[in-house]
Amino acid sequence: MECHANEIMTPRIITIKAGDSLCNAHRLMTENRIRHLPVVDDEDPTRIVGILTDLELQRAMKWHPGSPRNCAEGYDVDTDLRVRDLMHTPVLSVDENLSLRDVAETLLREKITGVLVMGPDHHIHGIVTTDDMLKFLLSRLDKDPAGEEWDARDVVDEHFIESIGY
Repeated sequence: MECHANEIMTPRIITIKAGDSLCNAHRLMTENRIRHLPVVDDEDPTRIVGILTDLELQRAMKWHPGSPRNCAEGYDVDTDLRVRDLMHTPVLSVDENLSLRDVAETLLREKITGVLVMGPDHHIHGIVTTDDMLKFLLSRLDKDPAGEEWDARDVVDEHFIESIGY
């Protein structure tokens, strides 16, 4: 049975405007325990213009041990920087009916940790992240009968591994 992106995606998408501060991005990520923020146009919140990940945010934050700073405990951020200054463009997306194998290949090939999922209406319906993929894998492993062995080649074939250079 083939699974698709819409079966494992996180459907609740939290977005941020391109002109918002990095402190606001940090707050949204921390409060919602997420690592990806789709970035929308300042004037048109239905138009995705980029994506900001926790990695870009962490690189922009300067560590000052033990001191309360302007954004988060112990961190300082250049208040002139905006989300648009750090976001990735263009944003990759996949169709909600794309197989999980194809989603995984996209994540590995592009060396990204998440991809937006688009519905037939060409709007974002969710996001598939490496966390979602790992949760799916764990759910499959939990369903295997005790003691039954499985091989990673059952999940990803050798040709694919060679084609992406691993």
